[in-house]
Amino acid sequence: YWPAFREEELLEAVADFQSRERRFGKVVD
Repeated sequence: YWPAFREEELLEAVADFQSRERRFGKVVD
């Protein structure tokens, strides 16, 4: 956990990463 990061920013970054991975077919739900 990074104190400089707000939780909303962290969640947004994670969501962006997950959507990018899914687009390339690396994540299977």
